[in-house]
Amino acid sequence: FAQHGPALSVDSTRSADASGSVHCGCCSPTHQCGTTSTVGKHAHAAADDGDHVPLFEAIHVKKQQIRSEEDLTNFFVKQGVDAAKFRKVYSSFGVNSMVNQAKARAKGYRTQGTPEVIINGKYRVTTRMSKGFDGMLKVASFLIEKERQAAL
Repeated sequence: FAQHGPALSVDSTRSADASGSVHCGCCSPTHQCGTTSTVGKHAHAAADDGDHVPLFEAIHVKKQQIRSEEDLTNFFVKQGVDAAKFRKVYSSFGVNSMVNQAKARAKGYRTQGTPEVIINGKYRVTTRMSKGFDGMLKVASFLIEKERQAAL
């Protein structure tokens, strides 16, 4: 397992802290998807209910092209969000701050590919070094548990 530097999150990767929470780093530690674009980061940060499954499925499963603020507004309106409220939150100082922090975290991790899991800022686990996705999840689970025990 690759030792890794300070605890950060990364775009299009996942990181896990000692509590076992998994973070994608797309905008903040509470958002769990893996969206890498600035538009996607804004969408995650602007979605205040914490449920990103519909957006994740739209982008990654249904392969919908959501590439602009207008696309996102239309997506969230279909989800029952008021368009004016979404636009206000999307362009807010708080959302812009989260997006800028995510960009800094992504740069700091120097991600080599996806999927990639960073655990408690110490370990980098990839499918390549774990012999596939299932192996990566097993290794990640082991290391998360190891970090939980060390935190006790």
